[in-house]
Amino acid sequence: MPERYPGSFAIHRALHRAVIAEQQARAFYRRMSEAYGTRAPLPSLLSGSEKRLGWLMSTCQRHGAPAPVDTFGGEEMISGNWLDDCVRAVRGEERLARLYSLGLFQAGSPDIAALFGKLQRQSVNSRLPVLLRAVEEARRTEQFHAMQGVPREEAHLQHGLLTSFLEKTFSILGAEHRALGLFAPVLRNTNPALLTGLAVGGAMAYALKKRSPSKRKEG
Repeated sequence: MPERYPGSFAIHRALHRAVIAEQQARAFYRRMSEAYGTRAPLPSLLSGSEKRLGWLMSTCQRHGAPAPVDTFGGEEMISGNWLDDCVRAVRGEERLARLYSLGLFQAGSPDIAALFGKLQRQSVNSRLPVLLRAVEEARRTEQFHAMQGVPREEAHLQHGLLTSFLEKTFSILGAEHRALGLFAPVLRNTNPALLTGLAVGGAMAYALKKRSPSKRKEG
């Protein structure tokens, strides 16, 4: 059987697998970005994937390894549900971490082993945690909206910065204080100017409440 990788078979095979895996991850994050915009943590994940591929491509050139053609341009499909796609992204990062963990023993070169170790640590210590937080927040959001009878496909719609912020806050608090869920229908249909007034007024009331007794007497 002819050798597919010229030169060092182990080095070229390890790099080939890593580049393909990162190309697939980048394509998936691109599709998510097209669907969900700049919702966190997509911008950092996509820019990170670009950097990771750049490091791998430079390493391919240094070792004379032919870089595989990117075939994932329009093939990576998403579900259209933020939670489901975040869960899929978590599984993808877990696969990348396992790939690099195995690659540490198959790289056949100290510099490639060092790069694989760096990429593996990024996936485990940085990329996976932000994705897991996104999954947890998405689950809370769906549970919160389900209490109000909001369909799952509408749970992650954006309602403007302030309204989305307040809905997110109430979804977190609602896990501890279920009565706060009553505010959801109000938030979704309230004039943004009124919401701003409520937020500012609430902040001022909280600040006054926290003033020390001596300062209240002086006032």
